[in-house]
Amino acid sequence: MSAQLTAPLHAPVPAVRPGPPGAVAFPARVSQRWSPAEDRAGKGTVAILPAPGQHGESHDRLAGRLAAAGYVVVALDPLPTTPLGELADLVGSLTDAPRPLTLVGWDVRSLEELQIALAARGLPTAIASAGATTAEILDVLERVQA
Repeated sequence: MSAQLTAPLHAPVPAVRPGPPGAVAFPARVSQRWSPAEDRAGKGTVAILPAPGQHGESHDRLAGRLAAAGYVVVALDPLPTTPLGELADLVGSLTDAPRPLTLVGWDVRSLEELQIALAARGLPTAIASAGATTAEILDVLERVQA
């Protein structure tokens, strides 16, 4: 079986958070979740943090390859104005996701800040910059397993 895109984990439409006049501020959410084939499941979870101006679904190809390799993949969709604590809460709420948890993203500073926030909550994490190739990301994931 191949990796499959499972139903998006959309919460009911959230209320708009107060923000500066004219600003749109919605809570961070998991926009998509890709699950590995049952016979390949259990290697861990990869949380994709898109670059500003992108969204989780922009990374369907990478997510599909990671799921095919046996990882649960979730795409986060924060806004640039999303508070770091809120984003860390969202990742921390993935309690049903297999561990270890690895963050993959395009903005290294944001990834480092999120990793620090998650480490403070006791979540074991690794970090991979998506400037790397898919093979390099898979190598990081395999080393986390060891």
